[in-house]
Amino acid sequence: MRESLVLLVFTLIFHSATAQKQDSVFAENLVAEATSLRKNDKPEEASARLRQAREIFKKNNFCWRALFAASRLAMIEANEKKQPFAALDSMDKGVLELNCPVLDSAAADNYCFHVLDAAFMAKEFANDFVRMKEYLLTAYRVFHEKLSGKQDRIAKFLFFQLGNAYVRLSEYEAAKRIFQEGIEYARQNNAPQVAKFSDFGDLFITTGEYSKALEIYREGLLFKGISSTDSIALRLSEAECLVRLEKFQEAIAANKIAKKLIAKLPTDHPALGFFQSGLFGNYGLAFSGLKNFKLADNWFQKAIKTAQNYHGNKQRRRQAFFQLDLADNYLKWGKLPVALQTFQTAMKTLQPSISENSSENPTPENLFGDKVFLQALEGKATVFEKTNQLEKALACFELIPIVEEKLRFTHSYESSSLLSLRESRGRFERAVDLAWQLFEQSGGNLSFAKRAFYLTEQARGALLLQSLARARADLENTLPSSERQKLREIRAKSSWLELRIAEENEANSEPKLIQNLENELFKLKQDQSVFETQLKKDFPGWAASQNRIEFVEAEKVKNLLRPGQAMFSYFLTENFVHIFCLQKNGQLDWRRENLPADFRNRTRDFCEYLTRADAENAGMENFKNTSTELARLLLAPEIQKLTDEKSLVIVPDDVLVFLPFEVLILENELPAKPQWRAFNYLIKRFSVNYAYSATLLAMQQSITAERKRAPKYLAGFAPKYNFQQDTAVKKALAFRARGGEYDLLGTHIEVKKINEIFSAADIFENADATELHFKNIANQYQILHFAMHAVANETSPELSRLLFGDKIKTDSANDNILYANELQMMRLQAGLAVLSACHTGFGKINRGEGVYSLARAFTAAGVPATVMSLWRLPDNTAPVIMENFYRHLAEGLPKDEALRLAKIQFLETKEMYPFTQPYFWAGITANGDACPMPPPSRFWWWAAGVAGLATLLFWFFRRLKNRKK
Repeated sequence: MRESLVLLVFTLIFHSATAQKQDSVFAENLVAEATSLRKNDKPEEASARLRQAREIFKKNNFCWRALFAASRLAMIEANEKKQPFAALDSMDKGVLELNCPVLDSAAADNYCFHVLDAAFMAKEFANDFVRMKEYLLTAYRVFHEKLSGKQDRIAKFLFFQLGNAYVRLSEYEAAKRIFQEGIEYARQNNAPQVAKFSDFGDLFITTGEYSKALEIYREGLLFKGISSTDSIALRLSEAECLVRLEKFQEAIAANKIAKKLIAKLPTDHPALGFFQSGLFGNYGLAFSGLKNFKLADNWFQKAIKTAQNYHGNKQRRRQAFFQLDLADNYLKWGKLPVALQTFQTAMKTLQPSISENSSENPTPENLFGDKVFLQALEGKATVFEKTNQLEKALACFELIPIVEEKLRFTHSYESSSLLSLRESRGRFERAVDLAWQLFEQSGGNLSFAKRAFYLTEQARGALLLQSLARARADLENTLPSSERQKLREIRAKSSWLELRIAEENEANSEPKLIQNLENELFKLKQDQSVFETQLKKDFPGWAASQNRIEFVEAEKVKNLLRPGQAMFSYFLTENFVHIFCLQKNGQLDWRRENLPADFRNRTRDFCEYLTRADAENAGMENFKNTSTELARLLLAPEIQKLTDEKSLVIVPDDVLVFLPFEVLILENELPAKPQWRAFNYLIKRFSVNYAYSATLLAMQQSITAERKRAPKYLAGFAPKYNFQQDTAVKKALAFRARGGEYDLLGTHIEVKKINEIFSAADIFENADATELHFKNIANQYQILHFAMHAVANETSPELSRLLFGDKIKTDSANDNILYANELQMMRLQAGLAVLSACHTGFGKINRGEGVYSLARAFTAAGVPATVMSLWRLPDNTAPVIMENFYRHLAEGLPKDEALRLAKIQFLETKEMYPFTQPYFWAGITANGDACPMPPPSRFWWWAAGVAGLATLLFWFFRRLKNRKK
């Protein structure tokens, strides 16, 4: 009996294996048939055979063979039939849609290689670097999970290809980590062929860190065992880097060494043309730098021709960059028409559907996220400027934000986006100054003012807008709950890791600990990228709503303003300030003024003076003069034209973000006896509300209009501070916090006054005012009030935090320290956050993106309005202003008007006379949607009244009944 069972099992296994083998042979024959059919132009029949083969492979868990079936067909479509996008769709079926498990290392090895083939096709045939990155991330994951991160022949291609894909998409932080991982792999596994120092250094060339790039190239040249081809690549990169450092003779010397190395390669070496074109291009750069433009021209022409002869269409981008270098050479040479044509040719090389006519620009549909377009469009604009074709130049600049936006939506790391935004700011400044010249030449044609205003909107707060657009997409339920939950978990963990890394850096922790955390974050970012890419394919509605940012045009600003309100929008270039004044009636005024000498430093000094008490009034005269000068520069001409307006929306820029406009003096008259409260401050005539941009204000107003009201009205938090384990933190708080004290008494007075004003308010003090309690109840309230300590961190803005009492060491997630990074991951339902804590509007300025502060974190969390502080709040005056603010808010006034009246009342109160210099009242500002807050619901009052009346009637009739008895 036992022998029979063994025989039966063996027979079943044999038949199963035989069936698998027969299936496999049959499937292989199907693939061969599909290949033949596709060559004979029978794509439908070929696809049918391929699908059948893939299903057989899949059923038998031959994952890599199923992928092979897809790649065979795809390579024919891409290479022979010249249909790269159809080829990539075939590869998608094999790579990204294949869900069968990879069972062993041999299969994983083959699977990775076919995925690398897919990445190659995406780059070489379709120039699609987003899809290339998707494939490479798939291979990277299999490499680590199934091959334990060790397989030389895969590592040789994987690290540098993925790193270069990240560079192409401007994801520099991710690229850096991948290149470093490849070099470390080479060291640990004695695999010098994996270390691509030249590609790593090229990353720093791209970011303009030439000295760092040179250091990496020279480190690579000393790396033991590198191949001759790697040595050539490094010498060529070294020469290019020396050109960037303007060491032209040294660059020529390095190029000569590379030339000798190239001469040793066989004539049929596959990289010969690549190296020769690089050699010629370097000579061109060096001689152009030496102003030998004719010789440079010859070398660039040789570089382009060599790239075309050896690689044809497969190296279009390389050719395009040589053409850009050639165009720059013509520009410096003064040959403007040929420079213009060459810039156009560079774009056409990358995108053949673009016209050859250099006077025509690409359509937005022909543009994609590539730096070739950025450089070519800016180059064309320069030529048009030099030939006085200013409108054509402006048209070029107006296309650049389209390319930048497409690049930005591929970024996983915010640091990459910030770097791109800093680079783009200079282009926006040139464009706005250019629009001004056209405005003046046309005698004030408002179409140029409107175009300039639109450019300034595109230049502001793009990442914050993107964050809110993504948050809205998440809330629109366009994703199934399971995907939404997974996405939320990935983002939350990513945010937590970023916070941990910043904390460990701040604490100067062990480098190895920080490195491990960064590695974990990098892997998570890759997983997030792959997951979000698949979501975009599966749920196009979600993808579309994520990218739905409609910048506000000048004509539509009037829809954002209430009656009696005007908007002042500022944009600073290197030498000028542009002032746009937009009114409710549609009136648009545009003025440009020269910036006074040392304007930025003087404005910073003025703002710094406001942040401290001046007990002796020693700075009053200087304050008066500077305040009046700023008012005259930034406001006066427009205000003289305003008649019925009583409220201003200020959209600041650059150094103006820290300036409370309320303190600007509208006339330079000093009372007979100088008094702080006697100055004719702007706030005495206008309420002032601030906005990051008109576009963000529009989004915040729509959030208010669409949001369902939270069930409860107001939650106020006022913690008790008893001790602080970290003495350094305690000292820092004493210096920068409310009243300069660690424990706060005024905060408790503040929340008690609020409780008196709103019977619907819930006040949480002392042990009830914890971070955990806030997180549990935050979404139940329309107004959130924080009367507590806050710490701004300019170096690492994600570490700016609210302190809900003393730190709890036993719970790292809810330790009473609520960081900005945690805040912006929340999805709050409140319509207003009042941050009655120090420096909540203060933080790090990122050019083109504004101030990274706690107030910004609340905005990113979906709160459409904040009241915040620009500096340390005095604990003896903040409660008075807050009490008056809430009293006027309860009267149904707009938030900015309620705050204005609270400040005026403060200035006019006799008891507050010693505290009327701006330090005590001007630091509290309103930001975002200033509409009135809806009054607390009266339902429960009516319900209580009805219940009380019913009880009274019941008691009365019962008593009457008893009397009758």
